[in-house]
Amino acid sequence: MLRQALLLLLLISTAFPAFAAKRVSVEQLEDQLNVARQKSDGEVARLLSGLELTERASESRTAQWLSEFSGVHARESLIVLTDKSKFLDPPLSEMEPLPAPELNEQKRILSLGMQYANEVAHKLPNFQARRDTTHFEDNPSVEVPNFDMAGMVELSDYRPIHVAGKSNVLITYRDGQEELGKEAKTDKHSKPDRDSMSTNGEFGPLLLIVMGDATRNKVEWSYWERAATGTLAIFRYKVPNGASHYQMRLECQAQTHQQSSGYHGEIAIDSASGNILRLTAITEPDPHCRVTKAAIAVEYAPTVLGGNAYVCPSRSVSLSQSPATTSVPGQQNLVEPMKTHLNDVWFGEYKALGSDAPIVGIHGPETP
Repeated sequence: MLRQALLLLLLISTAFPAFAAKRVSVEQLEDQLNVARQKSDGEVARLLSGLELTERASESRTAQWLSEFSGVHARESLIVLTDKSKFLDPPLSEMEPLPAPELNEQKRILSLGMQYANEVAHKLPNFQARRDTTHFEDNPSVEVPNFDMAGMVELSDYRPIHVAGKSNVLITYRDGQEELGKEAKTDKHSKPDRDSMSTNGEFGPLLLIVMGDATRNKVEWSYWERAATGTLAIFRYKVPNGASHYQMRLECQAQTHQQSSGYHGEIAIDSASGNILRLTAITEPDPHCRVTKAAIAVEYAPTVLGGNAYVCPSRSVSLSQSPATTSVPGQQNLVEPMKTHLNDVWFGEYKALGSDAPIVGIHGPETP
């Protein structure tokens, strides 16, 4: 009993980082980065790893920050910090101080968004695109055997979130279906993880599923957002499990399979054109699944295919958490260290099938 109490105390004190992350706004992060420019790569990385954003950092602001730091670890920490913010509201300065549209206008914008999702899902030309993924994960402290003392255990060292692997794959979109080419690992340490979130459908099906589920269930007005392409209408939605058509690849009850899940999130629609330029989906997994949290954010940008303009995925972020130990799902220990997985994904090199000229796509920041 004493041993269990001591072990529990040790787990509580070391299974997680020794300090709570300091919550900062985008403006406060900007101030800290301005001061940190003269610091070493390691010092900047440690600073950033101890922060948590309370607002979403825009792509343009993130790109500016990354251009100011060349250190490998600082850049990785900055990418993780800003990627995690993709599921938050932007700063007030990026919201348009306009009144909420009348209900009929909201319905008009949502109708345009639904029409756009149908067109993307059924009218996109056949094309190929490159998907580059950087996988981040942390290593929580967990109970491991002590080989020097028979029958005793010790705790492994905690390692903050870091690059665990990189890969790229050529995706062929043909007749409304995604076909994945052979995945190339660009990091010799890359390996699949059963608890990392697997997603697909960013080129059309995801839009159609989310818009269909949202409009048939609960969707409500949120705010106006200022963007480079114009004013975006932001709606929040919530879909219960029984009405969900959104599927994830999860390990549940020791089996890996596709599973529908209730989810909620945000949809950003260009109020003039109906183009969907961002969406998030935060799932509510079954308690019998090892993955206890899973979320994806996808951003879209204009792309020319076959001489015509389309809006295609430019990047996505997927985030998931699962127990770091192998305990039975639904029967977790009192103190259960959670492991975080984050995929930073960029899409580019779009090329219409039948065309010899590749389209110069959007490429993400390099993570050495």
